[in-house]
Amino acid sequence: QYEKRGVAIKIPKWNPADCIQCNQCAFVCPHACIRPYIAKEEALADAPDSFTTKAAIGKELAGYQFRMQVSALDCTGCGN
Repeated sequence: QYEKRGVAIKIPKWNPADCIQCNQCAFVCPHACIRPYIAKEEALADAPDSFTTKAAIGKELAGYQFRMQVSALDCTGCGN
């Protein structure tokens, strides 16, 4: 009844090559559709090849992988 699912024409795509893990994209998203995640490398052993991650930055995050997950169904395509 209060759903906004699948209304965006264009959604953001995370580019791990350009990402510096500042999380500013997640900060400016007004609908919380862009979310940062970290996971231990062994937890990602069964992840599909299309699940792109990069090494998390920070000495306390050694052994962790970083990913920005975009919720395409909740995105409204605002362009922020």
